[in-house]
Amino acid sequence: SQLGQLDRAEADALRAFEAMPELADAVDLLFVIYQAEGKLDEARRSFEEAESVGVLHKGARVLLGRLYAAAGDEDKAQAMYEKVLAEDPSMVSAEVDLARLLADRDDQVDRALKLAEDAQRARPDDPVIADVVGYLYQRKGRHEVALQQFRYAIDLSKQLDIAPPVLYFHMGVSLAALDRKPEAAAAFDRAIAIDPTYKDAKEARSQLGATKPAAEAKSSS
Repeated sequence: SQLGQLDRAEADALRAFEAMPELADAVDLLFVIYQAEGKLDEARRSFEEAESVGVLHKGARVLLGRLYAAAGDEDKAQAMYEKVLAEDPSMVSAEVDLARLLADRDDQVDRALKLAEDAQRARPDDPVIADVVGYLYQRKGRHEVALQQFRYAIDLSKQLDIAPPVLYFHMGVSLAALDRKPEAAAAFDRAIAIDPTYKDAKEARSQLGATKPAAEAKSSS
């Protein structure tokens, strides 16, 4: 995949997927490959056909749910995640994807947080899950606890040699909510440095005005 050999990458990922349906990394990789190939719609139709004849395993159902979500069909995505969790309540990838889907629904935040926390107990070293947990604490106004999760997610990401800008954006939002504006400015600036096209981070940074990032915030990020 990194070398651009997407056909070979897809074939390998599918073999891994078939051998271990609960392998979350295979779900993530296949989605990225289909996206890079411009095959999201084609993949969705193929998985739908397999589901219609009852041959889709639980990992593939999670991927189908993600394909529905990418197409904007949240109801079908949720139905697919719910189906997987009814079969296997400990399916971490379904818990995480459903938590993300429900995160912005005011009446579902508590359930989303429980799903994300359950997933984190199963996979404590996953930066994506830590970010989801932090975001849900943020949604509940628990910004200090959210910051702990975002910092933890950033530390985990550094170990993997990645730097998702969303982590710094989310951290900046909680810092701003706590009126720690210089630190928030540093976090937003870091997100923008990683992704200069990050519109939400730019807007959030602009709202802080001429606030000068604190040296402490720079070192913590």
